[in-house]
Amino acid sequence: MADGTRVYAVNPRWTAQERRAARPQAKNDRLDAPAVARLVWREGTALPQVQGDDEASALDLLVSEREGALAEATRLRNQLHALLMQLDPL
Repeated sequence: MADGTRVYAVNPRWTAQERRAARPQAKNDRLDAPAVARLVWREGTALPQVQGDDEASALDLLVSEREGALAEATRLRNQLHALLMQLDPL
């Protein structure tokens, strides 16, 4: 951004479908880079552009990270519950 390059905010969920279509199911930079490039090529004008360190960008990032953390916590709670039910189904 410092040299004038346009930077887009790309949610990882937007590229998940393209990653699933790739043979290896792991999430890594080798799979993500082409998926992100195709997404920006197709929908670049509709994607939000990053505008430096403004408060809205920081807040959006924090909200996204919080949602991810809550989803992971829920997943772990459900997994723990399922394991405990296997040990002692009541």
